[in-house]
Amino acid sequence: FIEELKAMGIWEDTALVMGSDFGRSVTANSNGGTDHAWGGNYFLLGGSVDGGKILGTYPEFLDERSDYWTGRGRMIPTTPWESVWNGIGQWMGVRGDNDLGWVLPNRNNFDKCALFSDQDLFLNGEIPQTACLINDGDGDGVADEVDQCPNSQYWAGLASDASGCQPPTAGPTTSPTLVPQPTIAPSSAPSVPPTPAPTVFGVLEVTPKASVITPDSAIVRVGGSNNHAVG
Repeated sequence: FIEELKAMGIWEDTALVMGSDFGRSVTANSNGGTDHAWGGNYFLLGGSVDGGKILGTYPEFLDERSDYWTGRGRMIPTTPWESVWNGIGQWMGVRGDNDLGWVLPNRNNFDKCALFSDQDLFLNGEIPQTACLINDGDGDGVADEVDQCPNSQYWAGLASDASGCQPPTAGPTTSPTLVPQPTIAPSSAPSVPPTPAPTVFGVLEVTPKASVITPDSAIVRVGGSNNHAVG
């Protein structure tokens, strides 16, 4: 699969996430297996992933001494599911608290600094983790309390100044003025040569023959016949 994506030239633009709809208990049950639980883990891979590291907070204790212990080997998650998707969303071009909150409806239930940025996850990430320290609704990198243009269009690719405003887009160009071209002087020679006088021919009056050519002989005269086979 990876080799095919590389051959297609899209491996660096691909991110695969492995997760589960439930975690597993960290202690065995009576059958030697594990039960459904809460906390778990997931992994991310892709051509641009900054791999080889573990993100999140691992509990110090995996028993009743831990504040995350709920009993029977079940642990409360220390990292929200929205963490990895926050970074992936940024990597895919989503910016700002407003749009990220729309993509991830539960995002506002967590501390933003507990969410991963695309720089945490990808080699070519653009949003630093420190971006979580400000509230930036429109994603222009300027804090909302000093942003004088709170509806900047980050997807337009225009940089915002310190006040959060973007330069105006170029207006339509003025239509060029058409310079009249000089007309071509008419030629002294007439464009159409005069028609020569018609030649008069003598007309010979011919008296038509009284005989009538039969249809069959007319066809025969041009090489055909009226005897057609019907299939």
